[in-house]
Amino acid sequence: MCDSADDLRTSLSALRDVQVVQEGTGALEDAWATTKDAWAQFADAARAEYRDAVDSVQGEADAVEAAVDAARATPSADALGTAASSVGVFLQDADALVDEAGARC
Repeated sequence: MCDSADDLRTSLSALRDVQVVQEGTGALEDAWATTKDAWAQFADAARAEYRDAVDSVQGEADAVEAAVDAARATPSADALGTAASSVGVFLQDADALVDEAGARC
């Protein structure tokens, strides 16, 4: 779990650095693809011990995925704003979970 926590921290940082409204959907899609993969690996490793928290953050990851898909399908300031908001919630809760789980490393 420790390696996947480190990988997730790195990808969360990169996702946090994306200026969604300024950089557009391409930058968001790239950062999200990396983060989504890192999240999946971490979630698999952490699920046995942190099932409820992982399930909650997975719901937020699903919301980001839907928002990114919507922004790609219908690019607009509103769609990008929704994506940015979804990313913010995911980042906050994923950070908290990886910090809690990573404290054991």
